[in-house]
Amino acid sequence: MILYTPVPPEVIWQSVNEETQPRLEEVVIDQIQVQVSRTKNNEIMIERILSTDPQVYLDKRFQPGMSVFVEPVIKK
Repeated sequence: MILYTPVPPEVIWQSVNEETQPRLEEVVIDQIQVQVSRTKNNEIMIERILSTDPQVYLDKRFQPGMSVFVEPVIKK
């Protein structure tokens, strides 16, 4: 795609990148490190597995796109 405009590409694509990129966090679930994005209703969605163990990738619980319910923890 060619855009004929004097506006710098960073300005044009800035809003697209901010809106479409989910904010990723690294968490540990059952001793497996994964990258997740937060969704509504105290759920997180697995985006990526961060492991070198091939067996983890075969585990259906850790497949990208799976939602995991997270109970809120109140610290005293």
